[in-house]
Amino acid sequence: METKAKSNIGSGISKSSSRPIKVYVDQEGEYWLCDAQVDPTSGDFQSQGCVAHSDIHMAEGG
Repeated sequence: METKAKSNIGSGISKSSSRPIKVYVDQEGEYWLCDAQVDPTSGDFQSQGCVAHSDIHMAEGG
């Protein structure tokens, strides 16, 4: 299977879904899950409604 998508962490990874999101990394290295239209140049992801990856609680195990 061939894919043309590229990962580009820091410039926003586009995730196709019913609610388009992008993942950004701030200056401290925190990953942020954001709506696709967020302005990454502001650097203030929280005020734009993004969620810090470290705040997401995921179940362990399989």
